[in-house]
Amino acid sequence: MKYEALLQRKTFDGAMPGRGTIRIVSLAANTLRVIGAWRRRARERRVLGELNPHQLADIGLKPSDVWIETNKPAWRT
Repeated sequence: MKYEALLQRKTFDGAMPGRGTIRIVSLAANTLRVIGAWRRRARERRVLGELNPHQLADIGLKPSDVWIETNKPAWRT
């Protein structure tokens, strides 16, 4: 469910969600976005590490560049 849809949902008693609920939903949405970015970076670095030297040369990278990039933790850009 999207963030905006959660904010428009009513509680069981028919009231709109309060500020605390909105903050929790916002925090959860931001956390999921960050985790998604970390997973995407990890996957991209793993694929980059699987390229052979000829493929790396085609995209203008040296094996040393790839080693530096693939050894970064997922949360580092």
